[in-house]
Amino acid sequence: MLLFVTLICTLFSSVPTLANELDSKYLIQQSVLSFAELFSEEELSVAEMIPIINDNEQLIGFSVCLASNDSKYGYVNYELKKENPIENFSIGKGYNYLINESDDFGKTVLLSNGSDSYELLSTSANDYTKYGDMGEVFSASYIYGANIITAPTYTAKFSLSKSAISQSYIENLTGQYACAVLALTEIANQENVLYYGSINSTFKKLWDDTLTTVESNSNGISYGRTPIIWVAQGMKDYLYDVGKVDSLVFNTAYPSFDFFVDIIDSDASGVLTYTLALDDGTTSSHTINVLGYCVVRLNGVFYNYLIVADGWNGNTVRYMAYNKIDFVSTYGTKIVVQ
Repeated sequence: MLLFVTLICTLFSSVPTLANELDSKYLIQQSVLSFAELFSEEELSVAEMIPIINDNEQLIGFSVCLASNDSKYGYVNYELKKENPIENFSIGKGYNYLINESDDFGKTVLLSNGSDSYELLSTSANDYTKYGDMGEVFSASYIYGANIITAPTYTAKFSLSKSAISQSYIENLTGQYACAVLALTEIANQENVLYYGSINSTFKKLWDDTLTTVESNSNGISYGRTPIIWVAQGMKDYLYDVGKVDSLVFNTAYPSFDFFVDIIDSDASGVLTYTLALDDGTTSSHTINVLGYCVVRLNGVFYNYLIVADGWNGNTVRYMAYNKIDFVSTYGTKIVVQ
């Protein structure tokens, strides 16, 4: 891991004219590459910049797709007018983009519904091109300095093959999906306490133990909702049934970043359940397996990132700026298997 790696890139925050918008796009690319290379020892390049728009079809940022030696290397979401332009990123060899295939380059934009919620929108080539007309969005500052204060640190239980299970895999395997049940299944997998050694059996038992109920059905898949309090209680019941009777599991509301640091440093397992306000006035909740943490200084400000597996983007991990995302509510669950 790279610790106390310092990078200073002199980038300017003046508003460009249409004549030099390509230069401005280049500056964003260089900002993102300089940031991303703090988390990789490989030489990276930009494969594509997918526009991120709001409900008014205003350009608010880009999902910058990364590559190394022509292979996918994840993405960095760069939002132009936020104090921290990088609240979410996923960087690693073979990591997917937020669109399905590179064939969709130039045909897809991302509609931002909230801090980490995006909807894929197909668009014509002409519509896509119009988001190159960046206008005054570049009144925001670029990244002019970034350094890692605390290197990415994972729980000792972390294994990418065990700790990050994709939503599509679970749907195909079980015909069901609920984010909380998936997160707890990942933890059972990384803790080596699968029910009868089976992910399928573990997921179905945890579905029952957490009192998850079917909320909707689509394309043959049953989608469930889990009561927040039963994330902890259900996992406790599950661990008792698999013989881990001395395990400790508990919830806390509005957990601090240090709550998760303690989980990781003590080599326990942890879950975060959070609710976001969406731009349409509704809310959306998600539960994820917390695998690690990292502290980064951007433009002189410290940002605390959690490293999580959310199941949305294949078998990958994502960094989220925990202290800067505007949550409606959060709940943390600490799980000590013994």
